[in-house]
Amino acid sequence: MGATEGAFGTFTGALLKRVLRHEWDAKEVSGRTVRAAGGTTVHAGPLTDKSPQGNGRLIHTGDFRPRLVPPTAPRAGIARLMVAEAETAHFADSDTIALFESGVSRGSGG
Repeated sequence: MGATEGAFGTFTGALLKRVLRHEWDAKEVSGRTVRAAGGTTVHAGPLTDKSPQGNGRLIHTGDFRPRLVPPTAPRAGIARLMVAEAETAHFADSDTIALFESGVSRGSGG
């Protein structure tokens, strides 16, 4: 949404925009507000209850290569990444995507 709209590819982006049509603008505004305050937005593919494979990592959305189907992300792993980013910011004022071993798509800068 907003700055990350194309990160998951054309098909997935169009699908999300349709499914989230009522929330789309609000999510864009909230993301912009978080970044303006120096925060980091963390985006993820479909969430799972599976145990994280490895520690996971955040990458800038521009470093993510879009896929037809976005990689899944374990809820516990997302929580860990968000807490670590809140404690020591590496992506302040940025949009990120959370990646885990089971669904990693290597980016050019990550």
